[in-house]
Amino acid sequence: MQILSHLGITDRPFRSKVLQTMDADEHAACLHDWGQCYDQLSAGRFSGCFEEFVFNRVQLFRERANQAIHESGHPWAGSRTLAVPVEVEGSGWFCGEAFDIDSIITLKGGETLDFRTPRVHEIVAITADANELNNYALQVEHRDIEAELCPKGFIPADRDRVQALRAFLSTVMSSLRATPEMLEHASIRKALEHAVYGAVLEAASSDHDQRAAPSGRTRQIVVERAREYMHAHIDEPISVADLCVELRVSRRTLQYS
Repeated sequence: MQILSHLGITDRPFRSKVLQTMDADEHAACLHDWGQCYDQLSAGRFSGCFEEFVFNRVQLFRERANQAIHESGHPWAGSRTLAVPVEVEGSGWFCGEAFDIDSIITLKGGETLDFRTPRVHEIVAITADANELNNYALQVEHRDIEAELCPKGFIPADRDRVQALRAFLSTVMSSLRATPEMLEHASIRKALEHAVYGAVLEAASSDHDQRAAPSGRTRQIVVERAREYMHAHIDEPISVADLCVELRVSRRTLQYS
């Protein structure tokens, strides 16, 4: 049985897709704008499910399969992907390294995908425009995320960060599955895009990213300027990123303040 909901990009700036798949080739073809090939490695009847939400320059997807498969190919040019497992049964390898439930993998557009999955596996992932993600990181976190991340491999992260990213992406997809019409609103698409970028940056943070809290006077100035900006733009949806750019402070400084 196949269920498909497809909102074309010709008339709407977003798409959603939910599919039940019966073989590895069909499953490989589900992911929009990726050139990839799936080869089933374990014996038995294939059963998979796939869902995808695309908005702005963000692609959220979840895939599950009951057989071990070798995934090869390439993500779309100019992209950055992060993926985290939801369920893993058995052993898997990504680019020759062992993959488990506490892994976060990353892949840059143009790099080769080489993923040998466990027999039963489910992952949730984000693929985003690398420049948009990096611009957000520079403006909001004052970080060059592309310089921090390797082209492909594993992101060093403790279990709490892995769980936080998994929970966040799963919650976003659950919300979009229940009410996909929310993506009709540009302000919600923008807010979701920034929230996804923020979750990615948090997952890719390390202990040395912790900075000293701003002084009391600095916090007071930030709050005053933020209040003035919000009053001046009271009829507009304002995001945390908007405030960071306007005030020229990081998200953490804004949160402290």
